[in-house]
Amino acid sequence: MDERLRARYERESRRPRTSVIAAIESLGLRPGMRMADVGCGPGAHLGLFARHLEPGGEAIGVDLDEDRLVVAGEFHPDLVARGIVRLQPGDIARLPFDDGELD
Repeated sequence: MDERLRARYERESRRPRTSVIAAIESLGLRPGMRMADVGCGPGAHLGLFARHLEPGGEAIGVDLDEDRLVVAGEFHPDLVARGIVRLQPGDIARLPFDDGELD
């Protein structure tokens, strides 16, 4: 991945825009829920989702580009290790989830 792109996503994950925070807050996420960030790229917002889902929940980062998922794992190794964030290759046109599997 281009280092400029990596740096941009790193900045966004550390200091997310107010509009992103407000959008995530408006989702009504609660502990124990399971949700997917489809097209998560390198996971700049997975940590924000995870904060709302703990304990017992899961944020699943889905992206076509497996290199971006690798970067997402680098940004959130503790959340991945604790099972709060899961990274999965996938396509929005063929989501790898059954109906009702996510909140």
